Amino acid sequence: MTEQMNISPYEEVCTSEIPTVSLNSSETNVQPQNTIFESFTFDQLYSCSESNLNLSSFSGSNQSLSNNFVKTPTIKEKLQQWVLEYNVSKNSVNSLLGILRTEGLDLPKDVRTLMNTPRTHNIIHIQPGTYIHLGLEKMLSPLLNFNKHLLTNINEINLGFNIDGLPLAKSSKRQFWPILCSVTNVPQIRFLVFAVGIYYSSEKKPESIEDFLNLFIEEALDLINRGISINNKLLSVNIDQVICDAPAKRFLLNVKSFNSTVGCNSCNEEGVYMDHRMTFLGVNSSLRTDYGFRNKVDDEYHKGNSSLERLPINIIEAVPLDYMHLVCLGVMKRLLKFWVRGNQSVRIPIGICKDIDTEMLSLRKYFPKEFARLPRPLNDIEHWKATEFRNFLLFTGPLVLKKRLKKAFYLHFMKLHCAIKILITPDLCLSNNEIAHNLTLYRAEQKKSPDFSENWYTFSMEYSDFGKNIGKFLICFA
Repeated sequence: MTEQMNISPYEEVCTSEIPTVSLNSSETNVQPQNTIFESFTFDQLYSCSESNLNLSSFSGSNQSLSNNFVKTPTIKEKLQQWVLEYNVSKNSVNSLLGILRTEGLDLPKDVRTLMNTPRTHNIIHIQPGTYIHLGLEKMLSPLLNFNKHLLTNINEINLGFNIDGLPLAKSSKRQFWPILCSVTNVPQIRFLVFAVGIYYSSEKKPESIEDFLNLFIEEALDLINRGISINNKLLSVNIDQVICDAPAKRFLLNVKSFNSTVGCNSCNEEGVYMDHRMTFLGVNSSLRTDYGFRNKVDDEYHKGNSSLERLPINIIEAVPLDYMHLVCLGVMKRLLKFWVRGNQSVRIPIGICKDIDTEMLSLRKYFPKEFARLPRPLNDIEHWKATEFRNFLLFTGPLVLKKRLKKAFYLHFMKLHCAIKILITPDLCLSNNEIAHNLTLYRAEQKKSPDFSENWYTFSMEYSDFGKNIGKFLICFA
């Protein structure tokens, strides 16, 4: 009996004769085409699935055939992608690698080897600490390459940066000053934040803002000039916004402190020191401009040159007002403290506060999982986080304060609610921006009534252009 051999589809292709069409004749010539596989190894052929092997598409050229073969990722590449996609901890990956190695897979022992983590870094001394520059392009390219399927209809990359101090412990002065970045114009990855550089000190922030930002500014300018290539597609790079709170903004812009008489970063209003705080009473002051900032029109406002002036951005618009500190931890927190801890003329009675607390707690069961924190009693406002003040302003406050707060105060609060609701809604902030601007002006005029004392005025509550210019920036923090 003749022994029958099992021939794999790939061996069958290699030993079969493939018809090709001659361009010089209408006649079809049948020729052996084994030579078209000379540039492929057996392992490469074997790694291809049958679905990728389309005999009817062979044209007799090596290039045409190579297009039909898609390389299957190795187990190492699959693990790398898995670690990046799910942000798996170091210990978890090391444990998994140990298990896979016992099964005979050729894998490294440590996740740092798996992910090709650099073992050495160039540490730069910037008084009074040290700085490590991770690299903007080095950190941005892997993120964009991993999500290249989202960039099909995108020709430019808009970047947003955040620079702020980060204390490492309450018992010491040790702190980080990271330069963080995110892509703002790709919705699916806009919340993926990566570090470009990190400054560390056991004493205080960098003494020289120029030294701190120099490497970042130089690389950003280089990327802006030449763009970045992703999947053989050249994308232009722009800096869209630089986000920071008031103290960090003063440091970056190299201007006077926010509690000085010329401390407003948006308008030219001069503050008045009143009741142990700097207040800004005007609402119609002229606005600061990029031209005025770069040419130091207001001498009292500037302390020197800012490193951000080297970037091709509108400094006033690109360094926007800080929604979290200005509104949530500023205006809303101050209002609640007036109502709960203030003078008797503005304070909510204890019995009504208890009713509000009861209703707040009863609303917990209706909060979806998208809300990071559930409502808490008003007595805990000293421990509330920014997201809790935001929830009260936008969702629970209008409900629980109705008919429990003085009418003048409630209307004052509702104007703030409506203005912020407009400004943080992507569509409404553009179409109804003028309404939000007018609502903030009405709030300022309302505070001049006898029901409001001078204590209501502070830095965080008055910006003449609040509803005019920051709507498009506030949606980034909604």
